Amino acid sequence: MIKNNRKKTKKQNLKIIPLGGLKEVGKNMTAYEYGNDIIVVDTGSTFPEDELLGVDLVIPDSTYLDRNAGKIRAFVYTHGHEDHIGATPYIVPKYDAPIYATPFTSALIPGDSIPSSFTTKKFIRISLPFQWSRILTDSLANRMV
Repeated sequence: MIKNNRKKTKKQNLKIIPLGGLKEVGKNMTAYEYGNDIIVVDTGSTFPEDELLGVDLVIPDSTYLDRNAGKIRAFVYTHGHEDHIGATPYIVPKYDAPIYATPFTSALIPGDSIPSSFTTKKFIRISLPFQWSRILTDSLANRMV
């Protein structure tokens, strides 16, 4: 009789956590969490409503990311519209995680989004259009076109 020596691992659920962009235009940001890993897709902004006098830009609430900063493995950008990249300078520099984006999208991400402690080459990892790029961590794999 052959014994299976594989350890049984506890099945974990993928958590999809919308942090902005639901039932509104703009502020698109979603965290995908699996085990001890989080990949954040987009960090968008929106413009304020008329009643928000003196406010120039509205960004998603990043409290959940702050509480789980050690789990963030990457920021992935789907495209370069402001509602997907506009909050990048206010959110990404707080975390030690690389950015994944196509060459065009990465060119649109504001330069002040990249902390001076990182080199551009280390911080922005480019995925060429129509190629699959893999973002691998211990327990989470994501594919981006």
